[in-house]
Amino acid sequence: MSNTSENQPQPILRDLLALDRTHLANERTALSFMRTALYMVVTGFAIINFYPDQLSAHYTAYALFALGLVIFFLGIFRYFQMKAKILSHYKN
Repeated sequence: MSNTSENQPQPILRDLLALDRTHLANERTALSFMRTALYMVVTGFAIINFYPDQLSAHYTAYALFALGLVIFFLGIFRYFQMKAKILSHYKN
């Protein structure tokens, strides 16, 4: 019996480069999620520093902290989800 992997053609350079571009795009997207989350948290800290006596400003800052955390973990989740899809698609 012959091995089925021997019958499959080897990927050409164009396909390998497309896979690399796809991985890099996924990483760029994850980094943009993290950058957005960091902006939210930094904005929350700035609001607390500029308006230390206003309670509504503190609520806004805490909302930005929470939103930043949600965006950060959503970005991490989406990165690994898309990475699994990319790897499963290119294994076939």
